[in-house]
Amino acid sequence: ITLHTLAEQVSADMLWRKLIRQSFLPRISDEEVDRIIAQREAAKGETEYELAEIVLRAAKPEDRLETLRASNKLLEQLRRGATFPVVARQFSQGSTAANGGDIGWVQLNQLPAELAKEVQNMTPGEVGAPIFSDGSYHILLLKESREILGPDITLTEMHLKQIFFDLPEDADAQQQQDAKDLSDIVRSSVTSCDDIGALVGEGGASRTSDLGRIMMGELPPQIRAAVADLEIGVPSDAIRTPTEVVLMVICDRKEPPDQAPTKDSITQRLHERRMAMMARRYLRDLQRDAIIDIR
Repeated sequence: ITLHTLAEQVSADMLWRKLIRQSFLPRISDEEVDRIIAQREAAKGETEYELAEIVLRAAKPEDRLETLRASNKLLEQLRRGATFPVVARQFSQGSTAANGGDIGWVQLNQLPAELAKEVQNMTPGEVGAPIFSDGSYHILLLKESREILGPDITLTEMHLKQIFFDLPEDADAQQQQDAKDLSDIVRSSVTSCDDIGALVGEGGASRTSDLGRIMMGELPPQIRAAVADLEIGVPSDAIRTPTEVVLMVICDRKEPPDQAPTKDSITQRLHERRMAMMARRYLRDLQRDAIIDIR
C-alpha cells in the first residue's frame, strides 16, 4: 500500500467518523443503564467474549464467491503474522474498522447464530475462518473470554519460571521423542520452583529463566492457554518453539478481584454500540441509493 493511498484511507475514516458524530447523537438514559446493570447481575457467572472483526460485504449473491476469496486471502495473511487491527483498518468494511475491528465484550446471544456458533468453538487468540452472515463475510478474532461479573483473568498476577530443552526445528523423530521423554520426566519430578535450578546440566535442561511477576494479560495466547489452569509448582505441558521445548512453572499466583463495570463505562459502551448500529444503517442506505456514473 502506498503512502498516498494510506493517507487517503485515514482521511476517509476520519471524515466518516465526523459525519456519523454530527448526524447521530444517541441519548442514553439512566433507566437503560440501570437495566443493563440488572441484566448483568442476572447473568452473573455466564461467559462473555471480547471480539474483533473484519467485515467484507457481498452486496449481491453473485458477489459472494469473490468476497469469500478475498476473505480467505486476508485470513492467510493474518495466520502468517499480519496484525489484526492493521488489517481491519485497511480492509474491513464494517463500522468497527476505524477501531481496528474491536467489537468489545459480548455474549453469544447478542451475536447472529452463525457467528455465535463459531465463537463458541474458538480459543483466546484464535482467528476464525470467514463466516457468512447478514450479507457479509466476517473474520473474527477471539481476544479473551471471562465470566460476567467474575474476576478478570487478564489481571491475574503470577511469578513465572521457564525450563528450556534444546530441540532444533529440523530435529528427527528420535530427537523429538528424546525431548518429549525428558520433558515428561521433568514434569513428573518437579513439585516446586525450588527444584528448577538443579535441572540444568545433568538434569537435561539447557537453561532456565525467571520471568518474575507478570500479568496474565501480558502473556502471548499460547503461553496464556498453557498456564491458565496450571497448579502452583507443577510444570505445564511442553510448548514447542522453532529451536526449543519450553515448560512453564507458576511459583505463586494472586487472583484478581471480581470486576463490576461502572455506570460511566456502561453508558460509553451503549453509546458506541448505538452509533455503530446507526452507522451501519446509514451506510446501507447510502449504498442502496448511490448511482455510479461511468463515462
